[in-house]
Amino acid sequence: MKKVSTISLGVAIFTMFFGAGNIIFPLILGRETLSQIPIAMIGFILTAVCVPILGLLASTLFEGNYQTFLNKTGKTSGFLIILFCMLLMGIGAAPRCLVLSYAAISWHVPYLSRFMFTIICGVVIFLLTFKESRVVDILGKYLGPIKLTLLFAIVALGLFAFEAFAPSKMSSSQSLLYGLEKGYYTIDLLSGIFFAHLIYEALKHKATTEGSGQLHPKKLVSCGMKAGFIGGIILAIIYVGFGILSASYGSRIVNVPDDQLLAALATTVLGTKAGILANAAVAVACLATAITIITLFADYLSSDIFKGKIKYLHALIFTICMVVVMANLGFKGIMNFMGPMAVLLYPALIAICIANILNKIFGFKYVKTMFFVTLITSIVVYLKGFFW
Repeated sequence: MKKVSTISLGVAIFTMFFGAGNIIFPLILGRETLSQIPIAMIGFILTAVCVPILGLLASTLFEGNYQTFLNKTGKTSGFLIILFCMLLMGIGAAPRCLVLSYAAISWHVPYLSRFMFTIICGVVIFLLTFKESRVVDILGKYLGPIKLTLLFAIVALGLFAFEAFAPSKMSSSQSLLYGLEKGYYTIDLLSGIFFAHLIYEALKHKATTEGSGQLHPKKLVSCGMKAGFIGGIILAIIYVGFGILSASYGSRIVNVPDDQLLAALATTVLGTKAGILANAAVAVACLATAITIITLFADYLSSDIFKGKIKYLHALIFTICMVVVMANLGFKGIMNFMGPMAVLLYPALIAICIANILNKIFGFKYVKTMFFVTLITSIVVYLKGFFW
């Protein structure tokens, strides 16, 4: 295997994380919090950047093996957690990527039907993912840099036309909590845990001494932290840029549907040509994240659910078909399913990440207890808030 640079790995991590929700939620955050966007962004970065990178590093300590990682809660519970998370990503996150991509493009091409667009996306994704071993290389060397260039261009051009923030109706504490909540909805902690195996082999190769073939665990963690830091910084810059732009022009995008915010903002502030640029950025961003999720889900179906009885290629075709069908439900329909599940599951997954890191470093033995106490507490708090 050819060694991949730390920068390329960092870009690959950014590319894996940055999809539909990562575009929509910072824009929603800016539009709703206005002058409170700096405080709101602190909360958002905590749950949408720091927590996912924590998950990535924690899973890397288990060689990117999410089964071993989550089975620390128990074999049966580990299987159920994995199944639930996979469905959340496969049925929710991947279709959401296609929905946002369509919403952006339909801003300028209204005659294109969602069904036809998702079919085209399905074909493109298949052509890019039928060889699983090429996914990280495609993300890090090609789609990642293209996406990064387009997104930075939108932010940079937009800041030249910056306007003062309108006063917010939210308090600082409300804005902080709102940012934390929207960061939850990206569900990127799942990406950190489950995408780690795509990154691990590249990290392992970097941390292995040439000639002897000896793997150095400390070097592995060091390489992972460096790549994660690079990916996290890129994410944070894009989030802050999007949040500031949306807060600056919040009054102009009040009635715009959530899934068309980026296209509307770019067109309003920068003109029609910039709107086309925004569409290209959204399409590439969502395609890259959809590729990662679909590859992961297809591999899970083939290897874990069907124990190799069906080939990866067949599982991939089935997964793409399922994602295309779900994408035609629309953004709100998908979020009605994903939102409550993300709020319930996130605290427990954060707990298991922390507990597993403590287990690997200090021999902490109460991983299962920590996970279930947090999960039960989350359920009780959520039900109390929901019913009372």
